Amino acid sequence: MFSNQERRDPTHRLRSPAGVSWVAQAATRSEWAEVLAAAREPVHHQLPQWLDALVAVHGGRDATRVYRDQDGRRLILPLVAHGPTTRLTRYRAFPYGWGNPGLLAGADTPVTADDTRAVFDDLAELGGVHVGIRTWLDDQAAWQAGCPAAFESIDHTTHTVDISQGFDHFWDTTLGSSTRTKVRKGEKLGVEVTSGSAGALLPEFYTIYQEWTVERGKDRWMPDALSVVLARRRNPLRKLDL
Repeated sequence: MFSNQERRDPTHRLRSPAGVSWVAQAATRSEWAEVLAAAREPVHHQLPQWLDALVAVHGGRDATRVYRDQDGRRLILPLVAHGPTTRLTRYRAFPYGWGNPGLLAGADTPVTADDTRAVFDDLAELGGVHVGIRTWLDDQAAWQAGCPAAFESIDHTTHTVDISQGFDHFWDTTLGSSTRTKVRKGEKLGVEVTSGSAGALLPEFYTIYQEWTVERGKDRWMPDALSVVLARRRNPLRKLDL
């Protein structure tokens, strides 16, 4: 199975500023799986299943690229394409709200500025009307150093929460004591606190999310109905349900 529809995206032969030769082309799912297996702590934004969910919700097609250098090293750039023709296509990794996939590389081969420059050169030749890349935090310096003048670098803030050691550890070490006190006080007053990870609580979570969005909209003098519409567009329930 090919990772982008009918392999419509072209193959490019590139040479980086450091003199490294690269071949860039549409990635197959098997190549993606091999690089993923060798990667250092890949995040869910870099999984093919995540891209499939994105396409299922927002449309478009898988346009993921693989980069092979002269020594056989491979890099994967998860990428989505929207547009009826090549010239009108928008390439994004990824759209707003879908994470920062960046480049997927082997555990012993960290991403360098020379790598990212090859990616920029390849994307510039795709011929689309727009290209946008949200980079992974660990590789931010390499992306900034490799960014050519034809691309604009824009800083964004990303908030992360470490839940790798379970909810109890998160509760004890991450949440502030005042927050924990308020939760306990609420339980004493009869507030029912339920937790789960299988999706059963998604409808309740989504209702709270929309209410929170409405409250934020009030600070900007935004009508409640508009706040809800924008929230559903940015993060539809189907996105979470997938």
